[in-house]
Amino acid sequence: MITPTRECLTPVKGAVIDQRINRMTHELRFNTPEENRWRVTAGVFYDSFELKTLDDFYYMATPDLGFAPNQTISTANHILTKPGVAQPPGVAFFNDIRRSEEQIAGFGELSFDIIPQTLTVTGGMRYYHLSVDFTGSSNFADGIFQGSVNTDRGRDYDSSYGHTTKPLTQSDVIFKANISWTPTQDTMYYATWSQGFRPGGWNRVGGAPSRNPAYPPVPVTYKTDQIDNYEIGWKTLWLNGNLRFNGAAFYIDWTDMQLARFDPVNVSILTFIDNAADAKIYGVEGDFAWAATPQLTVNGAFSALKTELTKASSDVITLAPKGSQLPLAPPLQANMRARYHWDMGQYHFHVQGGVQFSAHSYSALAVEDRRGQKSYIVGNVSMGVARDAWRAELYVDNLNDERAQLYYNVADDTPRITTNRPRTVGFRLSYDYQ
Repeated sequence: MITPTRECLTPVKGAVIDQRINRMTHELRFNTPEENRWRVTAGVFYDSFELKTLDDFYYMATPDLGFAPNQTISTANHILTKPGVAQPPGVAFFNDIRRSEEQIAGFGELSFDIIPQTLTVTGGMRYYHLSVDFTGSSNFADGIFQGSVNTDRGRDYDSSYGHTTKPLTQSDVIFKANISWTPTQDTMYYATWSQGFRPGGWNRVGGAPSRNPAYPPVPVTYKTDQIDNYEIGWKTLWLNGNLRFNGAAFYIDWTDMQLARFDPVNVSILTFIDNAADAKIYGVEGDFAWAATPQLTVNGAFSALKTELTKASSDVITLAPKGSQLPLAPPLQANMRARYHWDMGQYHFHVQGGVQFSAHSYSALAVEDRRGQKSYIVGNVSMGVARDAWRAELYVDNLNDERAQLYYNVADDTPRITTNRPRTVGFRLSYDYQ
């Protein structure tokens, strides 16, 4: 008995992507004179964005395997394809999609000097109306068991799994309030409450059954997330203006956090977004610049954060435990740089050294993608000389040759670590044209 075999065909695969983007923005703004005790800024804003895309994914063996010519779904909205016209041979899968977003907003801000040039209060608001649409189709060529006739296999994003022809609309009003106090020309203190948001949208994989029956379908849409920020800060000059020290302490309440996830094992081979969590952030940050002598300047900055996941609300993303540190938010970061310069005749010399520190962090909130990223310290040094329009500099970046883990990610289900450059020794020569 002869066992049937299948001939090995060409393994060539590839993609041809056609994307067309149009964007239009308009803003009309009114400002009253700055010298007025009452000052008003008000206006309207319009933003229109459209992305049309035709993604042809070629599997060059499919014609020899008997796959049917691949056409878009007959009842779907045709974006960059034509009804009844098949894609080129070898296109086993293609997307014909349009994403669009339209935003109309009205904004206003009122400031009043309770004490002129000393005590000022400000209030502001922004009304926005968003309309987000997602239409078109994803299309699959029929295989050898379907014969050679296209059978509209794929997904119509106007009708399948809860998708509709109506755009997703979202409206809200966000506010801010501020009080600033300038007791002297060298000091200013302020307190601010402000709100912010990110637009919602459609999930291409939304509504379809997950690969793992234990997982519910991904939501068809995701909504805006929002933050409430409470901040007090200061801007000060010291030592007769030779030392500048600015800083702020803040608290952020983050609700309905949007998290992106790629989970081909349990959900789909497409990235989706879910309003997955709530969180709180406590922080202090500051920066300084000190002219220690006429030749020596020292600059530095720092931030200290305490971040906390307070609620996990996703059915399709398994998150780290409540109380976990948020991703890419080291508890402490700091940097400092010192520069000394002097003149010898017509030559201007300098030497400079700097150091940067970052505490440990995590790469993600999703358990499957969450990895620890170690703390690191990186140093840089340089020395140089300038005369007239010429400059020359010898430098060493990453003096201690630290391999910092800047970001771990699993985009396209491929784990990778983004790191900094290794120790780099270089020489720069430049000329400034007058």
